[in-house]
Amino acid sequence: MNKPLSGAADPDKARKRRQPIRDAQASNTRAAIIKAATDMFVENGYYSTAVRDIAERANVTSGALIHHFRTKEQLFLAVFDQLETEMLQSAHSHAVRTDACSLTGLWSGIGYFLTCATNVEFQRIVLIEGPKVFGWDRWRDLEEGYSLGRLKELLGSYMDQGVVKRLDLDHLSKIVFSMIIESGIIVARSSNPKREHPAISACLFNVLSGICVEKNEAPSSPVL
Repeated sequence: MNKPLSGAADPDKARKRRQPIRDAQASNTRAAIIKAATDMFVENGYYSTAVRDIAERANVTSGALIHHFRTKEQLFLAVFDQLETEMLQSAHSHAVRTDACSLTGLWSGIGYFLTCATNVEFQRIVLIEGPKVFGWDRWRDLEEGYSLGRLKELLGSYMDQGVVKRLDLDHLSKIVFSMIIESGIIVARSSNPKREHPAISACLFNVLSGICVEKNEAPSSPVL
């Protein structure tokens, strides 16, 4: 068997050295595509946005875009997922900065979701375009996948701490979840979301206060 000449480059080692560069380039390309798609879905809506226009905005070829996202719906799901993930992370941060053993702690995370409904990207893509693109049933399933489990966990914890009344946890979680989602849709679809947001938040808070052992004054809405 022939051995590589002394000092000759090892192809495997060379590929390994180049891999981090390729990974970084692929990550940057994917991020650029998602950013361009986010902007265009907000500006034009899903059905009025062409894949080739997204590629042009991202400064990549259509082939490069298809390499990362085989369909436009797959790309929309990536945009949707990024916005949902960022919202949940921020909502959690708001909640942990408040009293976790009071209605204020519960409201902080929920209130942040409603505030997100006034953010043009989250509003248009998650709450307006999402149900159109995925269909109502799949959209609800996606929404439940992001936050229903966490909401159920929180409500169960609040019951154990004596903050929330002892009720059927499965039913209560689904009812509260539905109220939160519907409130977000009402904000997003209103003619002036920022103006309607305080009134809708106040209504939701007062309804939710009914499940709590002690009713607390509603805190101010979190700022995006």
